[in-house]
Amino acid sequence: MLKSKVESLQHSQRHLLGEEIAGMGVNELEQLEHQVDASLKQIRSRKAGAMLDQLSDLKAKEEMLLETNRDLRRKLEESDAALTQSMWGAASGGEHSHQQQQQYHQQQQQQQHQQGMSSYQANPPSQENGFFRPLHGNLALQMSHYNPGVTNASNSATTSQNVINGFFPGWML
Repeated sequence: MLKSKVESLQHSQRHLLGEEIAGMGVNELEQLEHQVDASLKQIRSRKAGAMLDQLSDLKAKEEMLLETNRDLRRKLEESDAALTQSMWGAASGGEHSHQQQQQYHQQQQQQQHQQGMSSYQANPPSQENGFFRPLHGNLALQMSHYNPGVTNASNSATTSQNVINGFFPGWML
């Protein structure tokens, strides 16, 4: 009984793999085709279900991140308002010195710059389009020394041609 079942499964497997189908009749081939179609439908259904589950998980994570982002933005606005109040409240008699205002604006600019740089380091620009070149950890522009006295006529002609074509010479990058 078990031996015949194993032989039947092996025979079916050989047919599914495309072996020994030359001796099969039309009915057997149609049955095999329906069996393959049913298997493909089942595989596609499982794959679609898994993708839908993954999509719903990603949507839930997106909502959670959006909510966290809203909370952080609200906290940032509250801390900015408190900082503004403390800066303006520290001045005597409601008068604000020009120096205090400059200090406040410098602090704000430094905070924004630091936030922008940390955001850039955490999420560098995409290189998919080939427009960006990595700076390899150095966020300052990497410029070489340009000495106009060293250029010759062919170099300046090439440079002007590159600028006309929308390309920049290497020393400008």
